[in-house]
This record gives sequence, structure tokens and C-alpha cells, in this order.
Amino acid sequence: MTQSLVVFAIFFTQLSDLNESQNFDSFTKNKPMSAQNTATKSTEKFNLQDSQLHSITSFLEEIGIEYFFTGDAFDSFLVGIEIEHGRLKINLDNLLCHGDILHEAGHLACLTPDLRRKAHGDIGKTLGEENTFELGVIAWSVAAALYLGIPLSEIFHPESYKGDATWLLEQYTAKTYIGLPLLQWMGMAAHDDELVENKVLPYPHMIRWTRQ
Repeated sequence: MTQSLVVFAIFFTQLSDLNESQNFDSFTKNKPMSAQNTATKSTEKFNLQDSQLHSITSFLEEIGIEYFFTGDAFDSFLVGIEIEHGRLKINLDNLLCHGDILHEAGHLACLTPDLRRKAHGDIGKTLGEENTFELGVIAWSVAAALYLGIPLSEIFHPESYKGDATWLLEQYTAKTYIGLPLLQWMGMAAHDDELVENKVLPYPHMIRWTRQ
């Protein structure tokens, strides 16, 4: 486990009640926030028989995160997917796991609308490290996977998170929601006092899927 990830995990864990009473396994789906459908589909690459991929792309369309498929190879941090001018560029032939789509979508979702449009390539380099929100992105992708009924092993697959995938999967399975305080700060997940006052459900339920 990398030292920086441990430090951030401890820091953010201390910031918030981790809602340990929440039943992780009984998380149920609600209708996603309505959003304009701005996605671009490739009929050659989009396989309607792949129910998991179809669920993800339909979800992205509903929350307003754009994507497109390409057959061209490209170098990127996550194999087969990268952010290009505010959209997800996906090569299905090279993609390692469907969960990587949700991870990169989380990077866009956690940006304000003006920065989302400017996002391109390595966000840390183009928009600054302060806009990467890596732990919040992990929490977002977990919530999205649970919402869609996708196993968390798709998010935390063996090639992900530089060897920390197993540890992260254990933390989220144990309801230690690392990164949740960032989603609360962004107004995407409920704070503890909002749960009763506004009668909203706790994480992994989301108030909204994209930052305003």
C-alpha cells in the first residue's frame, strides 16, 4: 500500500461518520438524476448484448457525461480509456475492465461544469492536482457500481490502484467509505445532519451524480 494513500485514507476517514449502520449489501437502485443526453455512440463498437456495458453507457447518458468509442490505439494512464476534451474516449478492444469506465467518469463527475468541459488527458497536469479528487472518484465509482448492480471487483480489479485494489475492496466491503467526505463537500452525497433534516438516504445513495 502506498504511503500517500494510507495518509489520505486516515485523514478522510476521521472527517466523517462512515455510516456503519448502512446495509452495504441491500443497496437498491433509484431513478438517476435526469440530464440531457449528449453521448455519442458508435454502432460498430457498441454491443447491446453486453448488459454490463449497456448499463454503464445508459447511465452516463442519463447523468450527462459524454463518451465515444474508437478503434484507434492510444497511450493513457488507464488502458483503453482516457478523457478527451470533456468526453470519455473508449477503446473496447484494449479496455481492461468495465469498472475503469466508471472510474474515469468519476473524474469528470467530480469536476465543476466549467472544469469538466476543459478536462483533457491527465487531469493532474492539465487542471492541477487539486482537481484530481482521487479518493472522491473512488467513492463515486463504488456508488455508481452498486447503483448499477455491478460487482465491486470490476472497480477494484487486480490491475487497478497500483496494488491497493484488494485493500480498497476490503475497506468498502466493511463500510469504511474512504473518500465519502469529499462527495459530501461537493454536495453529491448527504452529510449526517441532512439525513434526518432533509430525509435523504446515506451513501452509497447519492443526492446527485455530477457536481454543480
